[in-house]
Amino acid sequence: MVKLTRQQAFSELGIADTASDTDIRAAYKKLARVWHPDKNPAANATERFQNINAAYHRLTQGGLEDEDDDYDEMDEEDIFDFFETFFFRGRAPAFKAARRGGGGGGGRNTR
Repeated sequence: MVKLTRQQAFSELGIADTASDTDIRAAYKKLARVWHPDKNPAANATERFQNINAAYHRLTQGGLEDEDDDYDEMDEEDIFDFFETFFFRGRAPAFKAARRGGGGGGGRNTR
């Protein structure tokens, strides 16, 4: 599924960020009819339809209006740091070494 911020979702549906639920639904239905791949032969119809669906889904998730949009944009390093903090409380030297490509032991010498 395509991930959009709230601002991107409003832009995709072509509505103001102050739009009501009724306005969001109306814009979605109008665009979905136009861009549905079975109705529109354009090469980008499928991609556009998926973006429209993602925008509608993003804006109609109840109770997530105040969600931090940047939270979904964590890079790999942020995810590892979060994991380390959550599970190891910041004390994971072997885990850090493995991330950097270091050994940390644990392997068996087969010579």
